Amino acid sequence: MTPDERTALNEAVCKRLGWTDTGGGTWLPMGLSARIIQPDFTSDWNAVYRWIVPAVKEMGMVARTRFAELLIWHHGDDTPVPWFLYATPEDYCRAFLAIEGD
Repeated sequence: MTPDERTALNEAVCKRLGWTDTGGGTWLPMGLSARIIQPDFTSDWNAVYRWIVPAVKEMGMVARTRFAELLIWHHGDDTPVPWFLYATPEDYCRAFLAIEGD
């Protein structure tokens, strides 16, 4: 993944989470007064678990099921069980962005 692709993916996740772009790679998460500077959802598991996973938990059952299906699809069918242990932060981002919601 190139740096530009990583930046685009991170920005897309921030927008999907409803964060406000304050410029220069700084994003203001909803409901927080602290800023996160250039969040890296593509390699930082803490960012994935802190922001993406709770957002998925708030979705309806259909969207959560679709997220799981997309996570498997983005990572590949040949992944052994438990498949979610082999997914990358990037896989989580792409699956999260592909959900339309319900």
